[in-house]
Amino acid sequence: KDEKTVLILNEGGFNQNNSTLAMYDISKGSIRRNHFNLANDRGLGSVGNDMILYGSKLYIVMNLSGTIEVVEPSTGKSIKQISMKTEAGTNKQPRQITSHNGKVYVTSIEDDTVVRIDTTTLNVEATVTVGMDPEGIIADNGKLYVANSGGWSGFDKTISVIDLSSFEVIKEIEVGVNPVNLDVDKNGNIYISALGNYSDTPAVFQKFDPITETVTTIEAISNPSKFLVHNNKAYIV
Repeated sequence: KDEKTVLILNEGGFNQNNSTLAMYDISKGSIRRNHFNLANDRGLGSVGNDMILYGSKLYIVMNLSGTIEVVEPSTGKSIKQISMKTEAGTNKQPRQITSHNGKVYVTSIEDDTVVRIDTTTLNVEATVTVGMDPEGIIADNGKLYVANSGGWSGFDKTISVIDLSSFEVIKEIEVGVNPVNLDVDKNGNIYISALGNYSDTPAVFQKFDPITETVTTIEAISNPSKFLVHNNKAYIV
């Protein structure tokens, strides 16, 4: 929201309920380490996995707390805490988030779903089942692309394609083993870091062309992890 401010999500220790949101002021060189805690007299919760700034709101994915925290970014004040529970009342374990056309979309590994949240009402309005243990998610050209990692209960190697208008899975694309992170370039190509099985199947960086429906491995990139595409260049960790 402010080009001179950086918001930083700190995951915290596993199951230690100590995730934090920090705000760094670039012009002053100062940091407010407990931006959320100080504004709300409470913590974020346990294991902050992802966040996105969309419109005037910040959406923070809290994996082990099973919530999406909706925050006013400049003040750190909570607007709403959205519960992410299954029909049985267990934690969905939300993972990653993206936005498109007034909605935000969140993957969850406990029940293998994507939920759609309306950014006006801040309510979950629809759910769709995808592949095993979905992680990365990106929207482009009327579709959602979801990386099914299977990394928690046996490796998957697919991308689910969801039609945004019907909110139904329309196809599955086979990619490298354990796909986790996704992004898209200005031509609509979807990029994938598939992390392999951490043993004899290595991680790969791939491109999916939705027009030809072909998947290409970019051999020059080895052992990719998280990445983003900006100004049609991929910056890869």
